[in-house]
Amino acid sequence: MARLTCNLVILLLAATMCSCSTQDDAVLKQLDQAIANTSAHDASKENAIAQLKAQRSQAESPRRIYELNKHLFSLYESYVCDSALNYTRQNIALARQMADSTLLIETILDQSYVLAKAGLFFEAEKLMGSINTDQVPQDLKGHYNHNYYEIYLYMSEYASGTEYIPQYQALVNRYFDATLQSADHNSFTYISIYAQKLIKDGKIDQAKAYVDAEMKQYKSGMREYSILASIISYYYECKHDEKNAAKWLAISAISDIEGSIKENVSIRELARRLYIMGDYERSVTYLEKSLDDATFFSARLRNIQTSSLLVNASETYGKMQKDNERTLLSLTIAALVLALALIVALGMIARQMSRLRKSHDKLSQAKNELSTLNSQLVDINQRTESANQALKEANQLREMCISQFMVLCSSSIKTLDQYRMNLLKKLVARKIDELHNDLKSTRMVNDTLHEFYHSFDVVFMSIFPNFINDFNLLLKDGEKEVVKEKDVLNTELRVYALIRMGINDPNQIAEFLRCSITTVYTYRSKCKARAIDPEHFEENILKIKG
Repeated sequence: MARLTCNLVILLLAATMCSCSTQDDAVLKQLDQAIANTSAHDASKENAIAQLKAQRSQAESPRRIYELNKHLFSLYESYVCDSALNYTRQNIALARQMADSTLLIETILDQSYVLAKAGLFFEAEKLMGSINTDQVPQDLKGHYNHNYYEIYLYMSEYASGTEYIPQYQALVNRYFDATLQSADHNSFTYISIYAQKLIKDGKIDQAKAYVDAEMKQYKSGMREYSILASIISYYYECKHDEKNAAKWLAISAISDIEGSIKENVSIRELARRLYIMGDYERSVTYLEKSLDDATFFSARLRNIQTSSLLVNASETYGKMQKDNERTLLSLTIAALVLALALIVALGMIARQMSRLRKSHDKLSQAKNELSTLNSQLVDINQRTESANQALKEANQLREMCISQFMVLCSSSIKTLDQYRMNLLKKLVARKIDELHNDLKSTRMVNDTLHEFYHSFDVVFMSIFPNFINDFNLLLKDGEKEVVKEKDVLNTELRVYALIRMGINDPNQIAEFLRCSITTVYTYRSKCKARAIDPEHFEENILKIKG
């Protein structure tokens, strides 16, 4: 009995130590506080905007209105995309009214810059193409080249994992160098690009010293401070110092929040690192903040990037919480039963010891009662083993999902590399026609998509093994879905698989399935028409259990 009690205490202490193993870092606490104060920071920015708008309402000359619009644009460009674009449109009209070509080019550059940040890359590129390069003033050359650098950088991020990365990366490198040559050395554009140049050249310590010196002219809450802090984080990443890399990402994120900078990257990258480190709770919190900011700003690319991470982090965190709750409940019940059994046993033993000399029969009775208690303990141990088995099966499912993801990534990388080598061989052999045909072909993309969808189906059906049956229970007789292969979904089922996983945005579903938004709406409308309860059909889908 004493040994069982000792083992229980050890188990409880181990559980407590595990739950406290992730200690809060001071800078993360500051970030948590900054997130809590988001409304206050946004209110401060809105107040500054309101004051400028009041001045603008009293301005009379076109140039003064232009200047105030420009100031309002600078406040909105990383805060609310639509408002920033509105002021660039007004300033384009004013520049044309004043017949000032320099101001016109300056405003077109501002507008294309915001379009790129909003994820409207092709519109931004088209707008840049409307500018006659020969008419760009020397002091705007850096801005001009940096715009193209930003556009192609966003494009390369959006095309991540596709065959188009090399051509976008080549354009990124081209305009990176052009910006470095044309930007004013006192401008922040040059400072940020030059710091990255030093790191790319392997001069990371020189880059750190350069950024430290330049950073003194800025303060937390300024966009420039946030960017330089993220560059310092990258410096520590190159040094393989994960702790300081995360710390400076947090500092950058704090600066973004204090400045109400909604178009940001640092907090999402920090959340990704924390997820890898196992701090799922904070990871989910930071990803939700990143997604809120991206939605507020209307940053389509950031929405996609953050949503993908948030789905994985939320699922892992939710599963971890459920596992911990089940484990804690089992341990608590076991502790209470054992404590009660121990108290009863000690009382009975005390009575039996006092009557030992009087009655051998009573001693036998006490032994029988102790035997009953032991049987109860055996039953409790068996229940505990059953709970451990359930946890083991859940871990195996998680490991299978991770393994499936890693195999898919590895296979895709290998396929891309083989495709690249094949193209290179044909290029060296000057087989231009074959090379042209290969580049026109979509077979590789289709094969990769097929493999990706198959992996998605397998993983999803592992998590929700009864999804198809439960889905059909919601449909009328004669309207059931029939799949050709086990664990392989059709397109209609994939639409509702994504909805079950919390992805309800038609744009995201259409992008995932590589179809039009109209097609997504058509699938959803047809399926609702076949449902027993069309009005609550999608709500019932969300109730399907794994």
